[in-house]
Amino acid sequence: MRSRGSISRRVVTLAPEVAQGGKADGRADVFSLGALLHVMLVGPRFSRENTDDEVLVRAVEGSFEPRLFGPRLPPEILDLIERATHPEAERRLGDPAILAYELRRAAMALGVGDGRVFLRHA
Repeated sequence: MRSRGSISRRVVTLAPEVAQGGKADGRADVFSLGALLHVMLVGPRFSRENTDDEVLVRAVEGSFEPRLFGPRLPPEILDLIERATHPEAERRLGDPAILAYELRRAAMALGVGDGRVFLRHA
């Protein structure tokens, strides 16, 4: 028998369509990257109080733990995380490269990005 921690670690970045048994594509990868960003910048996807069954239901739904107090992240970054982790695959960015580009662009607009990548292409 697996512990709840084991289940939640396995599905924390799983896209809803994959949790439902569907095929993974670029949009599922975008969800996974967005979920990882959410965990790093906002907080855990699942509450410690969730049972295994609740964690699996939330994974299938594509939901995240609601936050009473959120981090003070720029709206551009929060918007990208929300767009990347939308439960409906059709409403997500279609490719992880697009998400990476948008994150770099938002970071540079905030003055924290690294422009070396763009200088190499110039």
